[in-house]
Amino acid sequence: MHFPEVLFAVFLFAVALVTLVSNVSVLICFARSADIRAQAAGVFILNLSFSNILLAFINMPVTFLGVAATATSSSGSGSISSSGSRGEEQNPLGDAYCGAVSFAETFLTTNGMLSMAALSVDRWTAVVFPLSYSAKLGHRQASAIVAYSWLHSLAFALSELLMSWGGYSPTYASCTLRYGGGRDGPRYVAFAAFTALLHCTGFALCLAVMSVALVQLVPHINVHRYWGIATKCLTYAKAASDPFVYSLLRQQYRQVLVGVTDRMLRRDRFSLSSNSTSSGTDADGICRVA
Repeated sequence: MHFPEVLFAVFLFAVALVTLVSNVSVLICFARSADIRAQAAGVFILNLSFSNILLAFINMPVTFLGVAATATSSSGSGSISSSGSRGEEQNPLGDAYCGAVSFAETFLTTNGMLSMAALSVDRWTAVVFPLSYSAKLGHRQASAIVAYSWLHSLAFALSELLMSWGGYSPTYASCTLRYGGGRDGPRYVAFAAFTALLHCTGFALCLAVMSVALVQLVPHINVHRYWGIATKCLTYAKAASDPFVYSLLRQQYRQVLVGVTDRMLRRDRFSLSSNSTSSGTDADGICRVA
């Protein structure tokens, strides 16, 4: 295994771990604090956290396996094409499973980006209309926005599934949106329009990721697989950073986490003290009997 693959694998493992811990912490704060649940923004944060957790469970391990598979095949063959794309590489996961993973990625990433856009609108409304904020954006409106986000994401994911545009991409070492046909014809035009619409309406959060995704639409341009895997890692890094950007760095969430941690530590100290007290009592009883 070459050094870049090792670096990507370690990075993916770390990002998946941070994603799970940080987003589960957000769910704990949401469950423990009535004030957080009372906020309309909490609905968007909850939706975003669920998407990130599912992304860490479903898609990140697949990319990790894809990186390991590309590293194994490259070390076994001993040669890599100049473009680094290795379009002849076989899918290590199976077409049916990879299509399902690609469907999940399109749905979850689109839903996450729309949730971030909703959070931005929520903050803008709170700043510009502080007195009428609760009337303009309550739980009912937030739930309706989340429902639209799910329908929007499902429409893109179903379009990808029906057009068979999801599958294994050697460029990204992952099961994702990709086009395996030629560069000519109405089918390619439809794929190009779909990809551009997906990124533009979904909210361009990472310019590098979007640029690499769109540059593949230009004929005769091959993206090196290291760049493709790097942009996929950046996409996953967003899922790990979202909880810190939108919730965990805020004082309200920090207070809830500190309270939960204190209660857990206090419970551990109480159990230790009770165990030591009971053991001391047993020892005294034995001494008296003797």
